[in-house]
Amino acid sequence: MRRFLLVLGLTLALATPTAAHAADDTDTPVVVAATLSPTTVDVSTDDQQVQATLRITDATGVKAVSGRLEAVDSSQTTAVRFGVGILGTKTDGYWRMTFTIPQGATPGTWRLAYSTLDDAGNQGSSADVPVESLPIVDVTSVENPDADGPVLVSTEVSPTSVDVGPAAQDVTATYHVTDATGAAHVLTSLWAVGEGEATPNQQAELVDGTPQDGTWQTTFTIPKGAVAADWQVRILAMDDELGNVTSGILIPPSKLATVKVASSTAPDAPTGVHATAVDGGATVSWTAPDDNGLPITGYVVSALPGEMTKTVPGDQTSVAFDGLTNGTAYTFTVVAVNDVGPSDPSAPSNAATPNHVFETGPTATITGDVQEQAVLTAHEGTPSPAPSSFRYQWFSDGTPIDGATERTFEVTSAEVGHAITVMVTAHLDGYVDASDVSDPTGTIGSALDVATSKAIVQTGRTVRVTALGLQRREPYTVTIGGVLVKSYTASYSGTVSAYVRVPASLPDGPAEVKVTAASGRYGITSLYNAAPADFTVVPDDTSVQRGGATQVTVTGMAPNEPVRITFSGRTVSPRGAVADADGTYSQSVPVGTRVGARPLKAIGLYYQRTGVVTVTVTP
Repeated sequence: MRRFLLVLGLTLALATPTAAHAADDTDTPVVVAATLSPTTVDVSTDDQQVQATLRITDATGVKAVSGRLEAVDSSQTTAVRFGVGILGTKTDGYWRMTFTIPQGATPGTWRLAYSTLDDAGNQGSSADVPVESLPIVDVTSVENPDADGPVLVSTEVSPTSVDVGPAAQDVTATYHVTDATGAAHVLTSLWAVGEGEATPNQQAELVDGTPQDGTWQTTFTIPKGAVAADWQVRILAMDDELGNVTSGILIPPSKLATVKVASSTAPDAPTGVHATAVDGGATVSWTAPDDNGLPITGYVVSALPGEMTKTVPGDQTSVAFDGLTNGTAYTFTVVAVNDVGPSDPSAPSNAATPNHVFETGPTATITGDVQEQAVLTAHEGTPSPAPSSFRYQWFSDGTPIDGATERTFEVTSAEVGHAITVMVTAHLDGYVDASDVSDPTGTIGSALDVATSKAIVQTGRTVRVTALGLQRREPYTVTIGGVLVKSYTASYSGTVSAYVRVPASLPDGPAEVKVTAASGRYGITSLYNAAPADFTVVPDDTSVQRGGATQVTVTGMAPNEPVRITFSGRTVSPRGAVADADGTYSQSVPVGTRVGARPLKAIGLYYQRTGVVTVTVTP
């Protein structure tokens, strides 16, 4: 390691030129002569000293001189020494430095290297003069001199993991280093692998053993908030007493210990904050957030308006607030805290207004069949005092069902395989709403798959009803509009295929078709019972000039019922015309050229479903 360049460069950089001469003198000091004494030494058995004497001139005056001896055939150097003026003046004087070449140093030629600085800040060095002009000393040494730098055997760190989220953390690194002559310096740091962060470089200290085989140690401080990563020991360089250098680049990563650094942060904000009012207070609950690496130690719950707060341990997610004013609406926010600090406040809770409480709250129960297509009914019990209204929310396995907020709920295929509950909430002005959740139903079963061969059937006519999902030869019944029309047994494959007559007693309109198995399972579909009916036929104009047309609208039909429009006995509607889903049909009717009153007629599924109006054709 060329310590001379590092130390001397630092020394010269810190030297401040004298202002009076800086503008006049721009020349570096001149080394007129330089000698070494003695010019030969033997370091086979002991250290040897060599004196360097330099005559230096400078217009402003020499301020500092430093130097060292460098082996020509290796990287070895002596330690840097600073010159002492021994004769003459600062503008023309003699300077002396004494170097120690250690026992066992590299044999061969060693050359003087120096640097100078004057009062004007001009710097000079031996690099600026011909190398052959520099004095040398011939060194004799042992037969096999030490020319290798120190060897890193292993490294360890303690602790092996730290969290710098709450505060900076100290990590102690130890290095097992060997060297034939004796290690002198171990320069090291910790760095975040691949992240670009590192601790300042530090010189390790020998804490055990010898420079030839010893343990070196240094303690690093990883700052608070440093990047979370694997931080690895980094050896910048090692050298020994002879100046042999080992570069950290050449050290295998497997020898460099790693400390796992976490950088925890404050928790995320709590979510799902919900407040339930009680008499003179409220109960606040929330969902614990991500702790971001460190356990949550507590929560701070604040009520608004006012400045009331409650603090609870980190394993709680609810708190009871008392001392609130009845009739005042309060919202609540929650802050989570860990060893790093507090989270952001949560979003405010729902508004909760403390008030009187029901002496007896609702008792939610459910009645109805536990299967698809069944209609379930919620019951409220007998709250006291009597509520002015109730609210309902149905759940499937605890998850709210969208739109299911009425007292009754028709079970769909989405609920098959799940259990249903209902929450009943009682309301009375001046009282805190009271709620109760029913016990769950059994698991919802699937309905029989029921279908009809026709969607619209003339009353008294037959229609084919099919059903899937029964047991083999299981008895079943078929009802239409609540009227029993068939009792029989399913096929060997558990299917139903029955021709049944639509009861003539049923009124015009939709009728429920229900197939019920002996097991109690059932399936429901519907058809439209097309009884004799009078349609309403309304033209835009009942008097139309010959060759013109009128828009006619027919209402009172079944959804999608076939329709035929005639004018004066001639069909004027397109083939395949049907009513819309509301049982309405509309079209433009040309009246032709024949003058006089003519019938405009709408005919539905059959001739007993009709409507007629008169339209007069004028000249």
